[in-house]
Amino acid sequence: DENDLTAKRKYFFIVDEKPKSFWVQPRRRLRFDSKMALEAEVFDEPYANENARRIAILRQVLTNVRKDIDEVGPQDKNLITCGMLISQTLETILVKLDSSAELASRLSSPKGLDFDHITLGAGIIWTSVVGETVNVRIRVN
Repeated sequence: DENDLTAKRKYFFIVDEKPKSFWVQPRRRLRFDSKMALEAEVFDEPYANENARRIAILRQVLTNVRKDIDEVGPQDKNLITCGMLISQTLETILVKLDSSAELASRLSSPKGLDFDHITLGAGIIWTSVVGETVNVRIRVN
């Protein structure tokens, strides 16, 4: 925030796409870590159950990530590309959760929620909420 010098959202992400060679298959990886303070409205909203709340929080994370990348993205094509992959990954996870909302309970478990990314392969997501701060970790190997 410009006025109180605190970060409301922090991101760390790496996308590694090594080209395919004759003997070695390409190794595609994505790592995304996010820590963000969400608006109180997201938490104050009445939800049908805890799983619906978890899905709504993840949707808000996706909205914030897209907004932040759109603000700084035009100057950096790599950032735009990584942002598209992260957005695609979060959308893939949300599609899985929409098909079976009870899977949302796995988001906060130590094993996380597994998913299949359309181009990068198998991945896992973990989320945790402490107060109004949401932590999201995604690993695709």
